[in-house]
Amino acid sequence: MKYLLRIIILITIFFIVHFRIFAQALVNNFAKIYIKQGAQVYVKTNSVSNNDLIDNAGELTIELDFINNDTATGGGAQGIYYVQRDWINNGVFIADQSEVRLYGADQLISGSAVTAFYDLTLTGSGIKRQTINSETMHTLALNDRELATDDFEMLVSNTDVAAITRSTGFVSSINTGRLSRKTDAASAYLFPTGSSDGTLRYRPVSIKPASPAPNTYGVRLANVDATTEAFDRSIKEDEICEVNPLWYHRIYRSAGNDPADVEIFYEPSSDGDWQDIGHWQTFPHWERTNAIASANAPFSTYIASGWNDFSYSPFALVRLKPSINAGNDTTIIRGTSLQLNPTVTGTFNTFLWSPDIYLDNPLVLNPIATPDSTITYTLTIDNGTLCKADDNITLIVVMKPTEIAIPQAFSPNGDGVNDFFMIMNPEVIEEIHFKIFNRWGELVFQTTDKNFRWDGTYKGSEQNLGVFAWVAQVRKVGNISNEVISGNVTLVK
Repeated sequence: MKYLLRIIILITIFFIVHFRIFAQALVNNFAKIYIKQGAQVYVKTNSVSNNDLIDNAGELTIELDFINNDTATGGGAQGIYYVQRDWINNGVFIADQSEVRLYGADQLISGSAVTAFYDLTLTGSGIKRQTINSETMHTLALNDRELATDDFEMLVSNTDVAAITRSTGFVSSINTGRLSRKTDAASAYLFPTGSSDGTLRYRPVSIKPASPAPNTYGVRLANVDATTEAFDRSIKEDEICEVNPLWYHRIYRSAGNDPADVEIFYEPSSDGDWQDIGHWQTFPHWERTNAIASANAPFSTYIASGWNDFSYSPFALVRLKPSINAGNDTTIIRGTSLQLNPTVTGTFNTFLWSPDIYLDNPLVLNPIATPDSTITYTLTIDNGTLCKADDNITLIVVMKPTEIAIPQAFSPNGDGVNDFFMIMNPEVIEEIHFKIFNRWGELVFQTTDKNFRWDGTYKGSEQNLGVFAWVAQVRKVGNISNEVISGNVTLVK
């Protein structure tokens, strides 16, 4: 007891410059430790176990664990706790405006009670890992370290957009763990999320609330295939071809009602090219958010503007199915050429014309076709990730049109010469509707037989000599449309 009281007396002196304690552990049972501003206390190669009160307005450096079983404070000022091993809080920590600096190798933020840090600074080496929810009320300084929240939450309750600082550090989480931030500005809040589990990735998210109303958003980078966490990438709307198999994000809104611009960052060089943000929703299944492409070097980004559906947390980058229109079916004359001009929407890596005959260059998207006979081409496009689309175009090849031969006169006198009015080359006709009118416009003959033969009678009576008008609606062989032709024929004896 005398030894502990002596420590207390020494530590409470205002002008101590540096004070080292060598012991198996510094334990204050029923004794209060006050470290005044300007004082420095160094616990060498040992832990501190607080069972009463540590009121630290100066600097307390602990080379092993800090275990708080009762009450620890920042001395009502800007005290600093330097901890080289684990921070274990089982009691009450009143941060005031203090800083806790974890400067060792792998370290835990642990204990049975949530710690609300004022400033939390991560330095040293290794991963700083939570085994309990925690809060940072002023600045979370990641520097170049990974803060692993695991299944827990790190809440940054300071609503300043600059409340998190970093060089290359990031926050990782698993399952429903997350980095959360309170917001009160219509500004972009960065969530520096990443993971060293498997492939090392830093893939942040920016969330810009629609108004200054209070909200709380949370983000986790899930550095795994979403399917392994029950968000099956194969269950998606028709427009989506592929959901990012490498990683996805879990994004939450745990307080407030504001929609927000949700911006997801990615690296095309290692992640590939993507075309939208998908959200697990509704059925549930993956649906596109119609995000807008942007850039924020060295990243590319997509922004889901004014997003207000946080009922499901998964968000992932997606590729969209390409679409194609090979063109309209076309009739061409044999021996002539036609350039194919398909319309493609979306991105693709390869394409294939099949069959590739009668094409001047099947390796280009717009080849010139000179088919010898009617042919159907299929154009297939592929973006290289199982996203394919195809469409057909048929080129109907016809012979060069032949004029229909129709005489201008006939003599139905029974002499066996030119006794009938008829089409001389009916083989060039596919369909016909033929009508003949007398000089008064009276219909005297009609037929749909291309091999018709009119003998110059109407209702069994011979017609007078004279000129008769005719009109026909005709579709020639090889054509897909009709044409109207007309003329006159003279009946002579």
